[in-house]
Amino acid sequence: MSTKQRLKNKLLSLGKIVLDRSICRLVLNGLRKSYESVVQTLSNLEIVLTFDQLIGKLLAEVACQEQQTSQLGDEKALAIHFNQAVRNIVPERF
Repeated sequence: MSTKQRLKNKLLSLGKIVLDRSICRLVLNGLRKSYESVVQTLSNLEIVLTFDQLIGKLLAEVACQEQQTSQLGDEKALAIHFNQAVRNIVPERF
């Protein structure tokens, strides 16, 4: 049983009803600033996401951000390598 389900069951046993909508709102409100556009998009959807749907979308966003970071890292490495190669070819004039 997932942590979410255990907490939900515990709250139910205390007479508290917890909707996926409430859990999703808590998760979205707890995300870092780098997820701001995702939070805004998901908050403005016409449909209400289940917790599982939300997690799926967030995992896809994490994968996308990691890929962008990796690509940016590759581009930086290439730029550094290029700058070093240029320095070795072109003598400084000082």
